[in-house]
Amino acid sequence: MMFKHAEHPSVRWMILVSLAGLMVSAVLPGCKRQAPTPPARPTRRPEPVEPVEPQEPVYERQFGLEAYPTEHYLLYSSAPDELKADVAMRLEVIHDEYRREMADVFASSDEKAKAFFIGDPGLFVEAGGVPGPPGIFRVLVNPDGSWADSVGPRLILRNSGDSIYLEVTSLLQHEGWHQFNWHHVRQWAPIWFDEGLATYYSYGLWTGDRMLYGGINPTYFQLLGESIPGFVSLTDLLHMGEGQWAAWEQQVSFWPRYMQSFSVIQFLKHADGGAHEPVLKAYIADVAAGRDATASIDAIVALEGRWAQWLQTLPQTYTHGTFFEAIAATLAGHLARCQINGQKFDSMADFLAAADAGQLKLGPIGSDTWLPASVMAEYKRYMDILAGMYGSSQYGAPVYELEVVDGAPTALVKLDSIGLHLRGVATVSGGRVTDVTVQGLETIQPAMR
Repeated sequence: MMFKHAEHPSVRWMILVSLAGLMVSAVLPGCKRQAPTPPARPTRRPEPVEPVEPQEPVYERQFGLEAYPTEHYLLYSSAPDELKADVAMRLEVIHDEYRREMADVFASSDEKAKAFFIGDPGLFVEAGGVPGPPGIFRVLVNPDGSWADSVGPRLILRNSGDSIYLEVTSLLQHEGWHQFNWHHVRQWAPIWFDEGLATYYSYGLWTGDRMLYGGINPTYFQLLGESIPGFVSLTDLLHMGEGQWAAWEQQVSFWPRYMQSFSVIQFLKHADGGAHEPVLKAYIADVAAGRDATASIDAIVALEGRWAQWLQTLPQTYTHGTFFEAIAATLAGHLARCQINGQKFDSMADFLAAADAGQLKLGPIGSDTWLPASVMAEYKRYMDILAGMYGSSQYGAPVYELEVVDGAPTALVKLDSIGLHLRGVATVSGGRVTDVTVQGLETIQPAMR
């Protein structure tokens, strides 16, 4: 490409001056041309800038209740602060657990999920609760698919006291799965899958440090057996719509549909050493992606004979080992937290008495050592249940002991008649419990796994 230069006198003059300079440099090699120095300018001092504090979003009140925000939820409740902190902590625990469980199909969302924890019966119904059931995950939509109100999908739990008891914990985990599934896996999921996993997760055992899955509450084991006559074929179960699900209850009773769905999930996850879990994962992947699930459904149905055999041969002590493990971990975690806060015990009996009296020193709400009082209350219930079951049998009641090892309290869970010896050990670093392990799991009998 060619460029045409403008013929301006000033341009020609500049060219001549430049040529003259070059000629002088050539004749006088010792002479060096110096670039003109620009005049100095004063440095401008930047104006001071005030640091901008991040502003917490302002959340609208819902049904007259202020929002209690957590990382993933907006909790609305008029409950006391400790109770709200209890629910909030549990919501975050199950969110992290379900995200880990569903890591392969998890869909992120920046929207905080809404949860309501309400004691007033009238307000409970106004917020979307149903008279009778103590909790629900509610999605109210118009025929065109739009939201029927400005609140959107929400978890609603009824508070019937000044503490969270075992049934509310189970319900929070059950309905919390429905909410997580809606926001992060598949909104309109097959009913058996949604309710089966919700029931499975409702039996999760949170020790305050970790969640253990696979245990079925001993008080529900009889319910499982009583529900078997009302079960349907796996082909019918996996192809069932919501209308058929409701009709099933009318034909038999409330529990068979939940117990069968749960039993299939439990079987696929844990039976035969977890050999069938890939079949469940393949089905979940199909559901999450909205793909044709015919192949993965057929793979589950093909296991119907093995599932039925497994179900009919479950021992009465099925998964009791999971509960003993969870008890050992819970006791160890709480003992360590108390010691961090300057509270030591001479025996396990003294510790349990302090727990009953609400005298455990676990630190203030929000501290690194705080745990809801409801956690130990739940495990005292489990301990009482197991004591009643084993104490009235030839095995004898379990024994719980405190033993200090290298200055740290450990929790012993023993059932000498069958050689069960578990030890819960907490790892403490930086003034907080960083891990809890349970030693002796190999002493759990096969019939208790």
